[in-house]
Amino acid sequence: MTKLTPLDRMFLRSIGLDHAEASLVCEALQAGVTSPQGDFLWREVELAMRRDGLDAKYEIDGPGLVQKLRKLGRADAAALARAVTRFWEVRGLPPLQRLRAVGLIR
Repeated sequence: MTKLTPLDRMFLRSIGLDHAEASLVCEALQAGVTSPQGDFLWREVELAMRRDGLDAKYEIDGPGLVQKLRKLGRADAAALARAVTRFWEVRGLPPLQRLRAVGLIR
């Protein structure tokens, strides 16, 4: 089970994803994060949006989200990758509560 540290939670707060953005990122990375360091997380999200139309599904500015993710520092991206992994490990909670429980949204 993926462990989130207090430092991870701090980084996640600084990223500032809203509910729709966090949901999209989790869905885009449902099959797994290819790099635990989150190196090309933005690219994986961008490809999933193109392939599955996730930006339209969640009614968000897809290019804006990709830009936000591209600007993440290494520690922020790694924290986000761990949080997404943890999101999919948590069972028994509705998605909104899981997003909050893993620190992806407030």
